[in-house]
Amino acid sequence: MAHTDASGGEAGLQLCLMCGSHYMVPVESRGLGDGGCVLTLRCGECGVWRIAVAPPGAARAFARALEEDLASIRDAIERLDRERMAAEANAFIAALALGLVDAGDFRTPS
Repeated sequence: MAHTDASGGEAGLQLCLMCGSHYMVPVESRGLGDGGCVLTLRCGECGVWRIAVAPPGAARAFARALEEDLASIRDAIERLDRERMAAEANAFIAALALGLVDAGDFRTPS
């Protein structure tokens, strides 16, 4: 299902008109001469599509909000990766301490 609207602000661009979530993401963007753009958006929650005409200020605010969301996702990925690596290192340290692993486990087969 697709819907076309003229959105006046970044919050309106992020809002799904079907399910009400704030997970609308741009799939395609076409610039307009005045700095605004026509966006094809898809809801990450329910999958509905819509086309929105965004005036210049709303388009810039939406882009900033998306960049902030991406930064949050990158931060979470880095944190989770550090936590995973720390857990693996702690498991290895424990295995060494218990004598479950020694240098022979790392030799190259001949």
